[in-house]
Amino acid sequence: MRVFDATMGIAGPHCTRLMALAGADVLKIESPAGDWCRAIGHALDGHGSYFATYNRGKRSIVLDLKTLPGRDAGARLAACCDIIVESFRPGVMARLGLGYAELAKKHPGLVYVSISGFGQVGAAAQRPAMDTLIQAASGWLDLTRDEAGSPVLMDLVAIDVLTGLYAFQAALLAILGRNLDGRGRHVDVSMAGAARSFLAPRLADEAIAPAGAPRRFDAPMGVWPTAEGWLALVVKDQPQFAQLCGLLRRSDLAADGRFASREARMSHAAELRSELAVALATADAAEWEALLTGAGIMAARVRTVREALDEGGTANPARRPGPRPAWAAATPTSGRPAFPLQIPTAPGRRGSASTRTRCSRRQGCGPCPDAHAGRDRRARFRDDHGGRCGFGDPRWTHAWPGRGLGWARMAAAGSHAPCGEALGTSPAERLSSTTK
Repeated sequence: MRVFDATMGIAGPHCTRLMALAGADVLKIESPAGDWCRAIGHALDGHGSYFATYNRGKRSIVLDLKTLPGRDAGARLAACCDIIVESFRPGVMARLGLGYAELAKKHPGLVYVSISGFGQVGAAAQRPAMDTLIQAASGWLDLTRDEAGSPVLMDLVAIDVLTGLYAFQAALLAILGRNLDGRGRHVDVSMAGAARSFLAPRLADEAIAPAGAPRRFDAPMGVWPTAEGWLALVVKDQPQFAQLCGLLRRSDLAADGRFASREARMSHAAELRSELAVALATADAAEWEALLTGAGIMAARVRTVREALDEGGTANPARRPGPRPAWAAATPTSGRPAFPLQIPTAPGRRGSASTRTRCSRRQGCGPCPDAHAGRDRRARFRDDHGGRCGFGDPRWTHAWPGRGLGWARMAAAGSHAPCGEALGTSPAERLSSTTK
């Protein structure tokens, strides 16, 4: 399955990265200026950490969609794809001739995923958006206030990542629907909607809570300072609370009427926190973690990102076979994939010999109506030819096939090219092996 990836930043690239990990052949379209995400984070061998994380396993082409030749090339590439994923403001792809309505006329089974800040329709549809803005607009920052009451920005693009995940799930559902009725779908996924979906239980709680009522979850639950470091602690019921008190050598707390039940602990949460702070200050966070975890109580020392990276205790240790790019080998996690599921690689996956073989049929590019008339479109993409239309040429394959970060530069000029031929007017314009 081939994906036309016209996304930038993090939300869209995360969605298509998940598709690549699941076995799709993802073709990332970039303007001559490149994805702005390339500049985020520290770089190794010219690849920024964020760009590398969310764009590994894709092939990449430079197209200037603002030019007529670029739009023509983009349309022909899109015609070879099963899924389109884009993250422009609503209406931009339509003006480029790559909107869902236009493409679906020729490909009624097309799955088209649009990712935006506030959705494709509505008063806020044209507003620009980034993770920081959505954190503020959705209410997330109201949940991350410091002790003085000031909102604290999350140093993580959590909403971007959530949006990409929701978009990936929605695309899968659209594909399942297409398998049932043969019809494509236009999927509308917004960052604001993803944030609200994630906050759904908190929104429901706010809707039914009396005005001015304190937020309720559980007690004790939170992060405490210790003799060295910080400790996160969660207690789920009264028996476990009594066990915790025993381990802290404060059995008197379990017998205290203020903490005799969950409701009582919730009502006296501040007092309970102070009592636990005194007890936890008598040992290091690492010691408490070992003691409490060994007793079945949920506790964890607060680690730095570097410590978590070095320990890798929560990562899946499984490793997929195949060469690794140099930048990945430089980190301790190079052997641990970022995808939470291990999916067996299907025969003929992108980067294999069958996908790198130049097409011998020499038929027309794009939808190939003459070469494949009367054939089921899905069957065309399953055969050896694979409907590769412009992608069979081995020059289009990256180093580390299916895993690399390098991109093939292509000038968007020239006439309709046969299958297996790069688009352009000269070898220099058609392809350059430089890696950006």
